[in-house]
Amino acid sequence: MDYVISANLRRRHWSKEKKATVYAKLCNLQRGSNRFESKVIDVQNCTSNTDRTKAAKLAGVSARTISSAKEVVNKGDDALVKAVESGKLSISAGADLTKSVPDKEEQRLIIEEVLPQAKNKVDAKRLIDEQVEQRKATKTTEGHIKLSEWKPGDVIAIASDKKFNKQKKDSIGWAAYSWNPVTGCNHGCEYCYARDIAERFYGDLGFNVAIHPDRMLIPLNNHPKAPNNRVFTCSMSDLFAAEVPREWIDEVLRVCKEAAHFDFLLLTKFPKRLEDFDFPDNCWIGTSCDTQRRLEVAAKIMPRVNAAKKWLSIEPMLERMEWPQGFAIDWIAVGGASKNTQQGGFVPPWEWVFSLSLQAKNAGAKVWIKDNFWSPGRPMEF
Repeated sequence: MDYVISANLRRRHWSKEKKATVYAKLCNLQRGSNRFESKVIDVQNCTSNTDRTKAAKLAGVSARTISSAKEVVNKGDDALVKAVESGKLSISAGADLTKSVPDKEEQRLIIEEVLPQAKNKVDAKRLIDEQVEQRKATKTTEGHIKLSEWKPGDVIAIASDKKFNKQKKDSIGWAAYSWNPVTGCNHGCEYCYARDIAERFYGDLGFNVAIHPDRMLIPLNNHPKAPNNRVFTCSMSDLFAAEVPREWIDEVLRVCKEAAHFDFLLLTKFPKRLEDFDFPDNCWIGTSCDTQRRLEVAAKIMPRVNAAKKWLSIEPMLERMEWPQGFAIDWIAVGGASKNTQQGGFVPPWEWVFSLSLQAKNAGAKVWIKDNFWSPGRPMEF
């Protein structure tokens, strides 16, 4: 099928169209259609800047839109093209997907997983970005060592040219990068998104605790390119779980200290173990609090943790919670639970979130409303 732009379309016809829906119009203009004059420009064969500029002028869109149209037509899976044609997915999101995931079968799997969940084009783009970032984060290497196979004195870090996984703004808005030198966890939380990702993409390794020596020195290969220099560290594990060797933790913290141009965000469900370490000033040390009981434990332990900046992840917020009297913390992130294979997603009532956020703010904490809970009209930060 040829995708074309009719020469008799007037700019005023397109001026009312949002950019997110333009591609659906482009795809519907087929060569030989009796709905339009036969003089056409073939989007698929727009190879030069002159072609793209001419096509863009006729359609009343930008040359970048024409380039994105060509990207989707030439490199997109049929399911992706149909999603854009139907208006369920924007042209920019479609083009981004083809660039991030060249394999058409992977594109199809992402489209089939995301579109039934998406409320609109914006939501579809967010979900696709999450899927793409998860796939990047979960690419395994041949060099991983399972905890069951590791012996003290074994290699912990080796030089490599690997880079950080960059995070989309609407994927993990509070961090620009993620870094997983250690993966896997034995907590068994029913709402865990990381276990699903690992079991789907980690092959035989699955969600078993393991170290990846060729990832350990990644921070030393990178320099921040944006005002947000924060790195979500061990997003696919709990670095401070009881079973993780002290040597692994010490090496992660050593690298964090050496890479002083980044801020590293670490999170655990075992805050008691945090008392055993002195943390570099560029490490934000946090604990997860999904219930009031965990929040009370955090209020007792976190003041004793030797860290320059401390935070809480209230995600998922499973019940109404009250801020402990006298508890001071630098920052909290509040959110719901994403859908996984063991249970459906959960979005806490806004009244719960607003009440706790206001209490935390009054106690001196900054508040971030996470992307899996935020919606238009609600603040992302307090």
